[in-house]
Amino acid sequence: MAKNVKNTTFPGLLDLLAPHSCRGCGRLGEPLCHCCKKYIVEACVRDFCPNCRQSRLGLMRSPNVKNDVGDTGANSGKVNHFGNSDGGGNSVGQAGAGYLKYHKNRFLPNECPHCHLPLAYVVGHRDGLLEVLIHDYKYDSARALASSLADIMQCILPCNLPDNTVIVPLPTTTKHIRVRGMDHTYLIAKYLGKMKHFAVQSVLVRAKNTVQVGATRKERIKQAPLAYTIDTGIELDFEATYLLLDDVWTTGASMKSAIELLRGAGVPVDHIRIALLAVSD
Repeated sequence: MAKNVKNTTFPGLLDLLAPHSCRGCGRLGEPLCHCCKKYIVEACVRDFCPNCRQSRLGLMRSPNVKNDVGDTGANSGKVNHFGNSDGGGNSVGQAGAGYLKYHKNRFLPNECPHCHLPLAYVVGHRDGLLEVLIHDYKYDSARALASSLADIMQCILPCNLPDNTVIVPLPTTTKHIRVRGMDHTYLIAKYLGKMKHFAVQSVLVRAKNTVQVGATRKERIKQAPLAYTIDTGIELDFEATYLLLDDVWTTGASMKSAIELLRGAGVPVDHIRIALLAVSD
């Protein structure tokens, strides 16, 4: 696909002379219109383990998960994804053994009982319009999509994330930064931090600049444990919640490596969260 000259010159002037068109419907004015963004948000996966592909509500009912949530039957009301009540006016019981957390008006596991991964907030599968947005943003250098993607991501985050949440973008290789003219993950994190009033820290840095694009699953899994290290100039706050952010979960090797580094540095597992734009099938 030809390089879009809009992305390499003066964006403010070109927005007037040659306005963006929506990647979804073609409407002029912005790279993703309100209607198409709403369509993506309403179809979001949200509470979802990207590794075993089970929903969190399904895991809550799993026989492997202890659940002392009290009334979860017909009287518990509907799930309200963005409010602060359970939708039925009922008080919800306390979680057993500290294993379950009150999340989006239901008690959900702090981690997947099958994969032992922290809570993940996922926009959706890498297909359709979401795949187009990610492709154009990363490979056509469509920087203007960064704020749109961050806006979508903020819509899937729960309203009860702590104020001291720190967004940690998974670092991009220097080769890709040079080719694309941006650190695509950090740019989304920067916009998301402004929207949610969260700090953004590059806690992780590249230990090796191995390129994973085009690598086989076996190669990715082998490369990942050696890819990152914790920046020695960063002092971790063990009271903060660290939200690890990446664009696409392919094998999950990079994200799992990042999680293990934070755990190894002393960050409690229930202080780690995952935010993803998409999972590849």
